[in-house]
Amino acid sequence: MLIYYEPYNLDKDKNQFTEIITDTTFTYKLPEVPIRNVQFKEPGKYQLNWLIKDMVIFDTIKGRKDSEPLPMKIEETRVSKRIVVVK
Repeated sequence: MLIYYEPYNLDKDKNQFTEIITDTTFTYKLPEVPIRNVQFKEPGKYQLNWLIKDMVIFDTIKGRKDSEPLPMKIEETRVSKRIVVVK
């Protein structure tokens, strides 16, 4: 799962920054992960942030009761990129 956050302007007051999720993408066919286009209304320095959640469900369903959760492991990786927009 790839979670997209709204880019924030580094030139503005950082106290106003809040992480806002703008979109989420699921993929089952790696390495093809669709990346969304990002558009900027004004020039400046921006920070782009994504969160990658990788979930592995273990194949140990034999003998499991319906009320028991499936055994799984979730790994999270944050990705960020600073860019400069010039118009």
